[in-house]
Amino acid sequence: MRGHVWQRALASIGVLVGLAACAPPRPAPGRAASGPVREEIIAIERQAWEAWKRKDAAFFRNLLLPNAVYVSATGLSTREDIAHGIETDNCKVGGYVLRNEEVQSISPDVALLTLRAMSDVMCGDQPVHSDAWSTTVYVRSGDTWKASFHQETDAQR
Repeated sequence: MRGHVWQRALASIGVLVGLAACAPPRPAPGRAASGPVREEIIAIERQAWEAWKRKDAAFFRNLLLPNAVYVSATGLSTREDIAHGIETDNCKVGGYVLRNEEVQSISPDVALLTLRAMSDVMCGDQPVHSDAWSTTVYVRSGDTWKASFHQETDAQR
């Protein structure tokens, strides 16, 4: 009787290993995305910067998932906090430069964008120069990518 239990356990393990070998390959965590995914994510990020320049809050309400979070030096912001801030602040984006864009595949439906963003903004009569490392997590929702998380850290000067 003991032999049968052991043989069944071994057979079960063999079946599981065989099924795992037939499963479609998953991207390795942290693998650099290339091709259309990379280009699409970077294009969306550039569209977001242009929308900020235009003060287009509707763009951000569409881009950000309902439970999206933005982390900055002032704390946490929700999708509505961000959209409302864009609509009501007195800041005007003069220009920006995005560099060092890297997109990592976390899974087939999750991508991590990192980049360095430099911008010149006027808030009232106050010039604000920003130089920050930025991280955004994008999640595929149907056929589109949505932002789930965004964080910025001031770059060392």
